[in-house]
Amino acid sequence: MIVFERSLKRRWEAEMSRSRATPSPGEYLLAYFASIGCFAICFAIVVTATTHPFDPVIAAAAVVVATTYTAMCSIPFAIVGIPLVHLLGRRVESQGAQVVITGGVTVAVVGAGVAFLTDSSDLGFSIGAATALATMAGRAAVIPLVRRPVNHHPWEVPHR
Repeated sequence: MIVFERSLKRRWEAEMSRSRATPSPGEYLLAYFASIGCFAICFAIVVTATTHPFDPVIAAAAVVVATTYTAMCSIPFAIVGIPLVHLLGRRVESQGAQVVITGGVTVAVVGAGVAFLTDSSDLGFSIGAATALATMAGRAAVIPLVRRPVNHHPWEVPHR
């Protein structure tokens, strides 16, 4: 019985371990903050593009409001999305594919959540798509930090 429990424990640890291309928890957190910053900057660009003439005070206020609002509202989605991205991408060695997986999970989680909360599938999809682009940018920002094997080209998929 003890041998069976140990082998089951080893199998579970092997299944939940991260691959060479999967970020660490700290890197996921950094990607999360980078995506919040990217979304806030994009929001500020949209706000300042719609105001005539350009006002730097409005642009700064838009960044502060968007950063605060995005940080507070994205926590429930991040709690669901980050583990889901990790589980779906832990066997994928390509960084580009992991960025695409991150975008797909974000569109699904955020789009479904917003559509459910607002009863508007159009609003859910548009917010989900904007958030997916910001999340993909955040995930792409940590590509240089992810560990790789020695003598491995960054765009090459290692052979097993």
